[in-house]
Amino acid sequence: MGTFALQPLRIHSGWLVEYNSFTEYTLKDGLEFKNLLKGDLLQLKKDNIMIFLGWYPAEDPTGGYLLYKLDLRYPEPFKKPLATFQSKVKAEIIDKIDEWTA
Repeated sequence: MGTFALQPLRIHSGWLVEYNSFTEYTLKDGLEFKNLLKGDLLQLKKDNIMIFLGWYPAEDPTGGYLLYKLDLRYPEPFKKPLATFQSKVKAEIIDKIDEWTA
């Protein structure tokens, strides 16, 4: 299996990276690495806010990134997200993470 570096991100002060498996992998690197396209790529937390990134459907090259901004004070935050953002374009996801963590 190929090794891909973690995707460089600009995460602003105060955010905790709870996990990160968001790599520089793109589909151009080959479908044999599509296992890197998973539902749990990145989770950031600050106070009661969580930013969550996944690829859906997992391991499906026709899928895309889905980014959530959640208020953890809600009992089921994924059912009522503060914001969502979808894109197949990694640069757009990176820009949105930068915006949401500012």
